Order: sequence, then structure tokens, then C-alpha cells
Amino acid sequence: MVVLRLSVVVVVLLTFVQWCAYSQSPSQLFVDITLVKSTTAKDLGAYCLDGSLPAYHFSKGFGSGTNNWLLHIETKSLYFRGQKIWQAMISDLLPQGLAHAEKALLSGDSAGGLAVFLHCDNFSRSLPGNATVKCISDAGLFLDIKDVAHNDTIRSLFHDVVSLQGVEQNFESRVHQFSKRS
Repeated sequence: MVVLRLSVVVVVLLTFVQWCAYSQSPSQLFVDITLVKSTTAKDLGAYCLDGSLPAYHFSKGFGSGTNNWLLHIETKSLYFRGQKIWQAMISDLLPQGLAHAEKALLSGDSAGGLAVFLHCDNFSRSLPGNATVKCISDAGLFLDIKDVAHNDTIRSLFHDVVSLQGVEQNFESRVHQFSKRS
């Protein structure tokens, strides 16, 4: 009987916690999208594949978190075009306070997680030397193994993507040499 009462209390508490988490107004749960300045995009040639301006989600920190940054590369309906868009985003964010970051976390999921792998070192170099920088990739690892038909599908796909995006310079020379193996 005690176990049953305890179970009911736990279920009620868990339900209440979930209700509290979602009781905020929708405007408090979303961060507005920010378009890269058109002059920056034009100077760098940083346009999305559909010709639109690159965009990112940005919400300025406050109080003790003013110089702590989270930059998340989302995998959604934005049509990124590689290195130039990365440069445009960083160029846009540095004057907004990223140049003074004390702590910064670069994160991303799926293709955004792959971008985290590609840009982590560059992100760290863009920040002050005393900044603490962490990078975390969620599902951004695509295994370089033969598929069920014994083809190198992923290798071929990524070779084409690296060439299309112009991100060869993001790879260390030893990684580049390894990728050319037969």
C-alpha cells in the first residue's frame, strides 16, 4: 500500500514538473532568427543555396552571463553553403559581443554536428586567448564504412560535399592525406 501511494505521488510530481516546464508563453521558448547583414553576405559571397541571406538564432546574454555564449548550428530548413556562411556568421557575431566571450559553447546536431567538427578550431581561434571554448556534436559523425552493397557511398558523398562547400582548408593535412587513400 505504501508503494502504491508513493507511486501516485511520483506520477503527480512528474506530471506537475512537465506542466511547469511548458507553462511559459511561446515567445519565451523561442529565439528569433537573425539574418546576416546583406553587406557582410555580399562582401564574402555568403548566400544560401536558394540565394537567401544566411541566418542564425541569437539572444543576447545578460547579467553575469553577458560574456558566455552558446552558438548552436541547427539542422532545419536553412540551406547552408559552407565556409563562406560560417565566416559571415562569425563576422556578424564578433561585434555583437562574441569578441569578448569568456566562455563559449559551439554545438550542433546532425549536419550541424558535422559543422561543429569542421569549425571548432576556427571558432576557438576567433575568440580571446583566455576564453574557455567547448564544442559538442550531437549525431554529427557519419561513419566511413562500406554500405550493404559494398560501396563507399559516404566517402563519395563527403568528398563531393567538401569540394562543393570549399572547406578543404578546415582539414589538417594528415586528415586530407588519409582521405585520399584508395
